Amino acid sequence: MKREYLEVTSRIGCAVDCLKYCPQKLTESLYSGNKVLSIGDWQTILDHLPDDLPIFFSGFSEPFGNNHLIELIDMAYKKGHPLGLFTTLFQASREDVEKLVKYPYLSFCLHLPDGNVMKIPISQEYKDNVFTVLQNVKNVSTSIMNDLFVDNNRENMAKGIQSKTKHFRFCEKLDYPQFSLLPNGNVSICCMDITASQIIGNLLTENYADIKQRFLASKKKFKLCSHCHYNVSPLRAVARKAIARSRALT
Repeated sequence: MKREYLEVTSRIGCAVDCLKYCPQKLTESLYSGNKVLSIGDWQTILDHLPDDLPIFFSGFSEPFGNNHLIELIDMAYKKGHPLGLFTTLFQASREDVEKLVKYPYLSFCLHLPDGNVMKIPISQEYKDNVFTVLQNVKNVSTSIMNDLFVDNNRENMAKGIQSKTKHFRFCEKLDYPQFSLLPNGNVSICCMDITASQIIGNLLTENYADIKQRFLASKKKFKLCSHCHYNVSPLRAVARKAIARSRALT
């Protein structure tokens, strides 16, 4: 996505079992500080952000793992932030979803169970919640970890099972920052840093503009980039986007 935004991890630790692609135990073992983003800390963080910065609730765990997710979304919306969400809807109540669909979204990705990699209880309430989202959210898309799913190798990078080191070529995240915020206020360079080893600031104590300036000054110098799935040639980046669009239309 060729857009600057802040990706928010609303809590550390995820009840959704996608361990093949998401090494939650490793993330938890390396993390320190508040595991759940509180309303008070979120207000402080919002005061340190430009009001037009898009906020995507996604990150390293299911957003509804935070019981205050709707309040966090509402606070961001009232400050004028464009919204995005990536969710399985696991742990969301019917009341939560009825409130959720009333907000406008730049992007809303619904991660559906595949019966293999991601398994969650399929209750009637869950089915109703999925239907409510599909019927009421304009920009909804779906993701499922089936045979067409393209793995970004994040889990292997986190475990040190890395591909051959490569020189930096192209990553739009370095031109359009897409930082990942953790519940303790720490800011990582992007969603690929699931072990939070590339921290560049803290939004509880700093303004976003200062963190962004620090990031841009050190662009292309992050160890993570030498193994990253998104570090590709510009032509390959264009080809990937074309393939993704084609799959979305079929």
